[in-house]
Amino acid sequence: MCARAPRLCMADRRASRQRHANPALMTPSSLAVLVSLNTEINRRIRPASDLVAYGVADHWTVGERAGDCEDYVVAKKQALLAAGWHAGQLLYAVVESRQNHHAVLIVRTSAGDLVLDNLTDQIMPWHETGYRFVTRQSAEAPDRWVHLGPPGDSGRLVTR
Repeated sequence: MCARAPRLCMADRRASRQRHANPALMTPSSLAVLVSLNTEINRRIRPASDLVAYGVADHWTVGERAGDCEDYVVAKKQALLAAGWHAGQLLYAVVESRQNHHAVLIVRTSAGDLVLDNLTDQIMPWHETGYRFVTRQSAEAPDRWVHLGPPGDSGRLVTR
């Protein structure tokens, strides 16, 4: 995705050169932004496989009208970046569900890591999703991916 559409990765590259981003302060207004944005994008994008939408098996891009889980995730991250959130607070993640691998957006907050998912409008802590988290972007270096281990005491996903 970054080679094909460099602008989608510019914030991640800038974040990798900057100091590590602190989790976003969770306030009623920041939660309202997350809920509104998650719901709006979930409604706007029509579910479609990459094969149907783009003619290829796997294609990460900003979902405009149709796309799969990765397209929702990229659209949500881009919208939150435009709203002033820091790339180190917004991390792509790959999870395992009962059916297959699935992409979600992790939002690092003072209330713990929250998940924005195209399969639900509800925003919930990562450990309440029922998913097994496989890998995610590194908060310290968002241009890198890390494998995930069991949760730490802080309610944050930890790397191994």
